[in-house]
Amino acid sequence: MREPCRLLVIDDDPDVLDVVRMILEDEGHEVVTAANGQVALDLLRCGLCPHVILLDLRMPIMDGWHFEAERRKLQLAAGAALVIISSEPTSASAQLAPAAVLRKPLDASVIAASTKLLCEQRH
Repeated sequence: MREPCRLLVIDDDPDVLDVVRMILEDEGHEVVTAANGQVALDLLRCGLCPHVILLDLRMPIMDGWHFEAERRKLQLAAGAALVIISSEPTSASAQLAPAAVLRKPLDASVIAASTKLLCEQRH
């Protein structure tokens, strides 16, 4: 049996974190949440190695853009698939080369299907 897929969900909205966590855990995934990019970076520095990162771009303290720049610079979780979650996805988010872009408000079936596909593709 394959080990559960580990996901890191980064969003400043606690309701979004709770709902996404519940959806993903119901799908059998291990889920860690972070309220901003700084918390997420600290988790990665402490050894968290997610297979998929779901990242909101607009957050206080450290936004998604800064988080992703730092993660790449520090080469943390380099093999993780990146999924952008945003109420206003822009063509600029393509610079981050995400595996997927999910538009808020999030749809449970889209989250489940997207993460299932990415988890199946992991090594």
